[in-house]
Amino acid sequence: MLLWWRVAGMFAWVTVAALAVFHGANAIFGVGYDRWAHAARAGAMFVLVVPAVVLVTRIPDRATLSGIGLTSLRQGARWLLIGMACWLIPAAAGVAGCLVFGWTALAPHGSAGQMLVTAAGLFLLVFVFEAFPEELVFRGYLFGNLAVRLGPWPALWTQAILFMLWGIINGGPNSLSRSMLFLVFAVVAGLLRIVTGSVWTSIGFHLAFQTAAQLFGSIGGQFTVSTPSALNVLAFGVLPFATALTLCLWLMRRRAATPAPHQHSPPPGKTEG
Repeated sequence: MLLWWRVAGMFAWVTVAALAVFHGANAIFGVGYDRWAHAARAGAMFVLVVPAVVLVTRIPDRATLSGIGLTSLRQGARWLLIGMACWLIPAAAGVAGCLVFGWTALAPHGSAGQMLVTAAGLFLLVFVFEAFPEELVFRGYLFGNLAVRLGPWPALWTQAILFMLWGIINGGPNSLSRSMLFLVFAVVAGLLRIVTGSVWTSIGFHLAFQTAAQLFGSIGGQFTVSTPSALNVLAFGVLPFATALTLCLWLMRRRAATPAPHQHSPPPGKTEG
């Protein structure tokens, strides 16, 4: 019973936080998109959610952050990069395919320098607003607690359904396609969390996905996309989601097969020891 109180309490808190941030920013900055409003939402979401997860994990739960999959950034950096690669590699192939076959066309609006500055800003905002807080709650705290009691696979589907429900009620536009996106994304991110044991992997996957989606969309405003559906559905959705787990396992095997710098074969004619 205590488990479900923990799950319900954290889900309620992140839902209230998201609604407060969404409606509060609209009241202050207006309904339309504004970069300052985006930054304010990001900061508020981070402050409301991340310390809450840390405090609940350490004090009432008497657990450690590593127990819910969050190590230090130094320890988790490789998993962060693997998670990003699991989205970026198939997405880049998808974008290239869409352009080669004429399914969409891209028209840049500014210089390469302007795009890099915008991309860097969005990268930071996505990390603070979405990737870190959301993954810490759903693939970190909720999945970690559910997996201890239920096992990894029931925990995977439970957190995915909760993430979909959270997406429905958190203030964004509701539609069947958006709900399914939340569900499928949560399943893929949860699988990456299971196979690597680190929430940093799902953070990296989330970070790459949302940054690119915003950069190529109306928030970033850096490109005119002739057929957004081809880019969003195929390149940014189907290909990365379908191949992320396989690519992650392949990258893990390559890393495991790569010898450390001190693990070398002795020169010909010599033996070690």
